[in-house]
Amino acid sequence: MRIDQMSEIIEIGEAIAGGFFLGVLFFGGLWLTVVKCLVSKRPWVWFLISMVSRTSITLAGFYVLAGTSLKRLLFCSGGFIAARIFVVMFTKERRQEESKSCI
Repeated sequence: MRIDQMSEIIEIGEAIAGGFFLGVLFFGGLWLTVVKCLVSKRPWVWFLISMVSRTSITLAGFYVLAGTSLKRLLFCSGGFIAARIFVVMFTKERRQEESKSCI
């Protein structure tokens, strides 16, 4: 009984951490794409390549992490959403720092 509970906790932790990692890759990559497109001569190329690569990596990661388990998929999605909040907070701080240095 005790080993089963421990392995379930580890399984849930892996799903959350994996979802968080995928979220940081996805939303961090989106942020970097937007920053790069502001100075690019062909922003559509950056957006297209970024969208295809970020989506492919995320879908493959969810498939590997969750497999056929709905429970793992939900925890993975929770980590993914938590990463979105983290990236938004991180980029907001960066924008505030950059705007202060420009003044």
